[in-house]
Amino acid sequence: MRLLQESQCFLFAFLLLLHVVTGEKDPVSFEESAYKIPPTGQTIPQETLDLISTSNRFYHSKYRTLCQPSQIHLSLGDRSKDINPSSTGMHLSFSIPNRITQECHPDQIQIEVQYGLVNSDVHSSFLIHEHDENVHIKQYSYTSPFATTETYDSDFQYHVAIHDLDFDSNYWYDIKVVKLSGKQLDSSSIMVPQTKRYLRREHPNKARKVFRTAPKPGSTKPVKFAIVGDLGQTYNSTTTMLNMLSSLQDEDPPTALLIAGDMSYANTIQQEWDNWFNLMEPITQKVPMMVAAGNHEIECDAKGNHLPFTAYENRFWMPNRLGDAVLKPVEERNLDDAKVWTFCATPSVFEGQYDFGNAFYSFEYGMVKTIVLSSYSKTHKGSEQYKWLKRELIKVNQDRKQTPWLVVMMHTQFYTTFKAHNDEKQTMDMKDSMEELFLQYKVNIVISGHDHAYMRTFGMYNGSRVKDGCAPVYLIVGEGGNREEHVKSYLNPKKEVWVAIRDRSVYGFGSLEVSNSTTARWTWNMGNSGGFKDDVWLQNQYHF
Repeated sequence: MRLLQESQCFLFAFLLLLHVVTGEKDPVSFEESAYKIPPTGQTIPQETLDLISTSNRFYHSKYRTLCQPSQIHLSLGDRSKDINPSSTGMHLSFSIPNRITQECHPDQIQIEVQYGLVNSDVHSSFLIHEHDENVHIKQYSYTSPFATTETYDSDFQYHVAIHDLDFDSNYWYDIKVVKLSGKQLDSSSIMVPQTKRYLRREHPNKARKVFRTAPKPGSTKPVKFAIVGDLGQTYNSTTTMLNMLSSLQDEDPPTALLIAGDMSYANTIQQEWDNWFNLMEPITQKVPMMVAAGNHEIECDAKGNHLPFTAYENRFWMPNRLGDAVLKPVEERNLDDAKVWTFCATPSVFEGQYDFGNAFYSFEYGMVKTIVLSSYSKTHKGSEQYKWLKRELIKVNQDRKQTPWLVVMMHTQFYTTFKAHNDEKQTMDMKDSMEELFLQYKVNIVISGHDHAYMRTFGMYNGSRVKDGCAPVYLIVGEGGNREEHVKSYLNPKKEVWVAIRDRSVYGFGSLEVSNSTTARWTWNMGNSGGFKDDVWLQNQYHF
């Protein structure tokens, strides 16, 4: 009987994955990702399955009739856009079908965003206009280096800024298509056909979505981030996502999500980006997501302008962007190389012209200032990124009482105990130019992915553990669960003296809970996988 129950659970999870993670198979290495039936002895807790099965957005694209939004994800608002210093904002991103019908072109539909404070009778609404400075609508065509006879035309990617929100408050929101090709719609005309009975979802416009705005800089209220890297779309990564989703039901849930690069592992097959956003939507429609560019986001276009980071720039809208991205095309000769993967798709060693846009940016969240860097942009002294980083560090250190915790996130790692991506050129160039700034301007924590493993160091500088601890702690959080699985080996059988803890056996995500200006709790969460554990209280290395 127990075996039958486990088999049913396996089948349920497998059907759910097939239903959600659909699209064109990756012709290059799809068999490596293999949306597998869960390994023997591993099950998803029933309460987690119940939670995700009632989420209101899991349905296949063929059911997306009448231009309904999908792939909803949030990111924090821009600090400079709110004239009132007592207010904040949120970015709302979503996809409207392009490939199904031409009726969904932005010129043919009218979309209304409604929002308001939870438990308040007052609400606001506005219609999205294409030429509004608070609205950015993107649509891109892309040809994979591995399928040059086919061109992918993306859905319309909407990025909408909502301003003048209260700090540290719960807001509900709805996205409604209210007009289609000159026809006014009512609630009955926008119903999406029911899919499978086991999904038990409500129509998206019947279930209001809720987010929480950021605490004000200088606030002493504790904040909590979920942090992960190198996710992908396998059974293991989906389990990680389910565990993150479950954590949103905790008494003290994370209210922001940081991803240290390598999100979808689409590897130039753009349909897999659609799949990944559908998988993440139950989380990202509630919690703002801030991301860093990884090597699996490079994905240069094989035709047209040969620009890298095409999907990354079009599908995300990060807070406090410095302007439109400045990108230099990948040289065409590399696209014809027999090792095109090395040059264009997901090269581990790549340093190109990629400034502004989603490449590097920063945001404040209560007591925490986070700076996100691009490992694959120019990083030398005098580069745009280096100059911007120094300005940001000077500015935040003018008053660290406002944000006593300073976090840096990037994809590649300055320090590693693993034999996988150690000493890669662009990472060492970045370390040579920027590590001194991290120490000088008192960075507390540096978060990276890239190695598919987990590591936490002691305070580090110039290759050595700093005796008094007054140096950044480095975290590798690449155990999200992607198709390439764990790193194969350590650099040394015994962990180095500067390594506090390391692992290459489990999958999970991190939780950073900043309690006050001096103390933060860091934990590594694996759901029910057991085994390895890291749960530590970190003391602020500096006194402000």
